[in-house]
Amino acid sequence: MAKSPATHYELINSDLHRKWDIILLQELHQNYYKKSATPRGFQAVYPPDAVRETHTIRSGIWVNEALSTNGWDPLIVGDCPDLTAVRIKGEFGVLSIFNIYNDCLHDRTTTALNNYLNRNAAATYGENKHVIWAGDFNRHHPMWDHEDDARLFTADALEKADTLIDLLVDWDMEMALPKGVRTLQHNASGNESRLDNVFISRQSADMLIRCNVLNERGVKTDHYFIETVLNAELTLAPVETIRNFKEVDWPHFEEYLQDLLADQPPDEPIPDEATFVKRVEDLIGKIQKAVEYAVPLAKKAPYARRWWNAQLSEMRDKKIEMCESAKRYRALPDHPIHAELKQHLVDYATEIIKAKNEHWEEYLTNASIEDLSTIGGYMKSPPGDGKSRIPTMKTMRDGREVLVTTNEEKAQILMEAFLPPKPPPSAIPEEEYDPPLEAALPISPDRVRRHMLKLAPHKAPGLDVDRVIEKATYWVNLFRRLAKTNSGINSTVMRHLYKSVGIPQITYAADVWYTPPQVNEGGKRAIGSVRALTQLRRIQKTAAVAITGALKSTAYDALDVHAGITPMDILLETVHKRAYVRLCTLPETHILGPKAINAYCEREERREHPTPIDTMARRYRIDPRTVETIAPSGRSPDAPKTFDTLIEPDRELSIEHERNDDAPIKVYCDGSGIDGKIGAAASLYRGTDTRPMKTIHLHIGSKEEHSTYEAEWVGALLALWLISTIAKEVIGLVPVSLYIDNQSVIKSVRNPRPATGQYLREAFLKLADEIADTPNRPIGTAPCFTMKWISAHSEVSKNEAIDEEAKAAAAGKSSEWSQLPNRLRREALPISKSALQQGMKRAMKDSWTTQWRASPRAKVLDEYDTEVPCKTFRELTSKLPRYQASLLIQLRTRHLPLNEYLHTRDLSTTNKCQKCRGYRRETIAHFLNECPAYHEQRRQLHEELGERRHDMKKVMKSKSDLKALATYMASTGRLKTNAPQRPIQT
Repeated sequence: MAKSPATHYELINSDLHRKWDIILLQELHQNYYKKSATPRGFQAVYPPDAVRETHTIRSGIWVNEALSTNGWDPLIVGDCPDLTAVRIKGEFGVLSIFNIYNDCLHDRTTTALNNYLNRNAAATYGENKHVIWAGDFNRHHPMWDHEDDARLFTADALEKADTLIDLLVDWDMEMALPKGVRTLQHNASGNESRLDNVFISRQSADMLIRCNVLNERGVKTDHYFIETVLNAELTLAPVETIRNFKEVDWPHFEEYLQDLLADQPPDEPIPDEATFVKRVEDLIGKIQKAVEYAVPLAKKAPYARRWWNAQLSEMRDKKIEMCESAKRYRALPDHPIHAELKQHLVDYATEIIKAKNEHWEEYLTNASIEDLSTIGGYMKSPPGDGKSRIPTMKTMRDGREVLVTTNEEKAQILMEAFLPPKPPPSAIPEEEYDPPLEAALPISPDRVRRHMLKLAPHKAPGLDVDRVIEKATYWVNLFRRLAKTNSGINSTVMRHLYKSVGIPQITYAADVWYTPPQVNEGGKRAIGSVRALTQLRRIQKTAAVAITGALKSTAYDALDVHAGITPMDILLETVHKRAYVRLCTLPETHILGPKAINAYCEREERREHPTPIDTMARRYRIDPRTVETIAPSGRSPDAPKTFDTLIEPDRELSIEHERNDDAPIKVYCDGSGIDGKIGAAASLYRGTDTRPMKTIHLHIGSKEEHSTYEAEWVGALLALWLISTIAKEVIGLVPVSLYIDNQSVIKSVRNPRPATGQYLREAFLKLADEIADTPNRPIGTAPCFTMKWISAHSEVSKNEAIDEEAKAAAAGKSSEWSQLPNRLRREALPISKSALQQGMKRAMKDSWTTQWRASPRAKVLDEYDTEVPCKTFRELTSKLPRYQASLLIQLRTRHLPLNEYLHTRDLSTTNKCQKCRGYRRETIAHFLNECPAYHEQRRQLHEELGERRHDMKKVMKSKSDLKALATYMASTGRLKTNAPQRPIQT
């Protein structure tokens, strides 16, 4: 196959599974992952993975899935990358097929073959045992070459062939391919010769029906296909039938099933288990009968890949016809058919690669956010070698090791291993226990060292950072293949993929292996994870280049601003702090909860080997005792409901429901944040009153420690407290409505889960349970109240009124403690985890802005845009073709491959413009505004931009102007792009 992708792609898109049982390949193509795609309908046999990691394999076998895996086994022939083998079993006996690629420069492959045969002679040779050697032997000798090829019989060639001949004699092999049949035509010279051969054991010659060279030629390979047919009946796999439920005529199916169920006995009690089992089996049987009758069989999936098109099929048919003609005129080397065939093969190979590339480029170019999971799946599970086969297994029987080869035995072994029988009932009384095992003391350094040596790679103890860098580099290298400067996925999808998949993988467990670098007082060098940060910055730069389409020479900070990804040092600092905040919310029952408190209390003590928790406590100085606790929810999902909830489908329905609500008691609550402060309020109304009977307020604190979501919960708790204190005598007797404009609070009540504000939710539910236990409430009556969603800012008078009250509470207004629920009667509520996380986001944004403003690149970008990050620009270019967005990024960063830029980096011999006779420097200004070579393109640009062409900031804020500018840059032809050339209007 000459390692050609075109040859490989043509082969896997051919209808191979209908023609061949076994296919032997030499010099096969391998993809980026060192894998070789296998056609549908075949299973692959390649050298072991350990060999493939260190060598390029040049031998492989495809076995048709129509053959039962009980009837063949792959053979492990050693650590040779150029030798593979399978053993086929049947009524004829055993047939061992060896696929050989013998290098021109050495005989290591034939030596490996000889060594294997010496070790396994009894299993390979003997009565009813047949052997075939086939492949590319790269040897010339009069024994098999055509007599007209005497030019090839040099002394060196004959000496090398003698080694192969001696091996053939030793193992009693003879030629299956007749002497003089040529198997190769050199692509350059056109000379034919014979490098490939097929040998068969002498006792097996009677099995051979034919062995010859096919007329059909492969593309991009100079070897011919060799066909070998044997008289041997193989064991076939059972044919699996699959039903196509997508094509079912369901009315017809239901009608037929109803007819079958017509004689079903009427509903009646099931007296015993046997009757139940019988009825279930009868029902299943009738459903199965209906399926067999009405559900059509699924057609077998097409063998061709989805990118293979009708044009390629036509070119393949034409190639076959031309190969037949070339064979008829093979005695006339000057006949035009030979040149035509050669040219057609070149064109065919080009079209194969082009079709595949265009298909996937189109898919990537048109990919959207909805395709993220599919793209992530391609990256996570890259293409492999095709369908795998369960290898031969070993098991112990009667004290000795036994090989298991059949599928039935393998299934039995796996079932016994993973589904063992139930153990017998324990006869040990519950109060009796075995004596505890004594500790194996003393623990010596030698003993620890022995156990450490048994650990697998990348298991602790070890350097976590090295593993992180390796994993991040591997992922980003896959990621960058999804987009190039001029083609691939657009920047929006790339950014989402990197942030949703890449960053979580890179920063996983960062609180353990990363310590933010800092310079101690009086020090000169930063201490911490400096090396890890430097390497991760480089990795993120590679990802940012892939996202934006910018040049690799672009600075880190400019790439981050345009890609919209947080600089790595700020990102890791945020991840590190977020992990500490999570530790602060752990309950005391958690193993790390008390450790976080102790670390904070002892933060001033200097430790020689501080733990990550010690480092975080000393760095962030957040007291875990002042932060809310988030524990596993202790409320049973089967707990009785004491109140109802209601969320209308849309805003209008919620307003209409509130307008028509005639509940005698209505309570409205709200939380608010204003001027950096948080507060909540609740008001209770009776009947149709327009003024509240009572309103209570609570000023919660600053937004640095509390959130509006927490305020919504406080408002709900205040509202419930009003119900329990004022309307206590009518609870359960009349409807009570509690209105809140936050759906998240109601959904949290419906499905309680560990989350921020959990302590307030638990207080709310506890107070609701207490209200339900009111003695006046009759047993089995309706729920105490209904918690309802009302749309905010919708001109609902009472909801607008409570919104103003909540703003007053945020400004500082609070009710007397005696009027508040017991849970809220304290100096300060616990610090909200959500508020801490929002503060981290603000600090991250501020740090990023400060860092960018200190960069010299900020002054360059300020000519176009002052936003950090460049969100508006990303939105404007999100729908542009990839090549246009890349050109605009290169323009904004001033890293555009013009001669002025290239010359400063020794990539061009001159900085002059070659389009205007080299008189002026080819700067960005010259390219956009001055060069006379682009006069017509520039005139069209000016017509589209008008007066805005003088203000680049305005151009950068208009989607149509950006598109016109990118179109101009591409239409000049100065920059390499995949842009379609637009005609110049004259």
